[in-house]
Amino acid sequence: MDTGDWEMLSQEEIDALLRSLGEDFSDRPAGGDTQAGEKEAARELAGAVLRAVAGALGRPGEFPPPEPEPLDGRSARQGDGAPGYWLELRWQSPTPGRAWLGLAQAPDGSEELVRAIGEVLRERLGVGEGLQARPEPPGESEELLAARYEGMGWYIPPEVVRGQGAPAEGDGETGGASSGAGAEVAATAEPVVRAAPSGGGEQPAVETPAFRPFQAAPAGSPQGGGTIDLLLDVPLQLTVELGQAQRTVREILELAPGTVVELDRLAGEPVDLLVNGRLIARGEVVVIDENFGIRITDIVSPGERLRRLR
Repeated sequence: MDTGDWEMLSQEEIDALLRSLGEDFSDRPAGGDTQAGEKEAARELAGAVLRAVAGALGRPGEFPPPEPEPLDGRSARQGDGAPGYWLELRWQSPTPGRAWLGLAQAPDGSEELVRAIGEVLRERLGVGEGLQARPEPPGESEELLAARYEGMGWYIPPEVVRGQGAPAEGDGETGGASSGAGAEVAATAEPVVRAAPSGGGEQPAVETPAFRPFQAAPAGSPQGGGTIDLLLDVPLQLTVELGQAQRTVREILELAPGTVVELDRLAGEPVDLLVNGRLIARGEVVVIDENFGIRITDIVSPGERLRRLR
């Protein structure tokens, strides 16, 4: 064929041809293997979680991982076999995520369930401490992968299985506890259960306490270490002790007006000054107008104070 028979394409025609080829390829279902991998990961995770839940409920045993199926929150809440009890679980690390456990009926307690599920999530997803739980169903528009087996169900968003984290608060319809920057430090203690009021079918809320990070006061500030300024106005009890004596119970019962009790201290010997019951100093008794007083003559050394504490 003579090259003169070929028709040269303009740049515009070449661009149009490339665009059409791109549209043809974009119509093909992409990521089939990735979707299959996500489904298998969700299946394995659901099997591990439900086995842990069965053990926490006193029904240990081995069973094949249930096959997850795509489901929206409305169908999960109102469809056939919908759970009678929901438990939402949230975590912040390594990425924010959430999932739901569904049971046919409310358990006797949820602490053991949360602990068992937390161990699986730490092993499978690397979820850190501070797992939060509350009795709340998923939002009706929530997209979920649902795996169910004999009255138990595990519902997890696909993006959590992909490791992309959960949508920002407000994307779903569940509402509830905030998972934004306000939660600066998650507690690492065991979950705390707050019992719901009796009646109305409400379930106990399981939460973990959250604390703000401790920040030391800057050096030189009134709250900083090395200063007693904040203690200067604390009142202390001062007592002057003339002496002591030991008596039997019989002698104590025989005390009467006019009885003289001899002390173990000589006349003119310094008396003791005690602060909150601790010997601090010694001095001599003086009279100030019509009141007794004490003139300090000796401050007790730290060594002597330590010996008296032993």
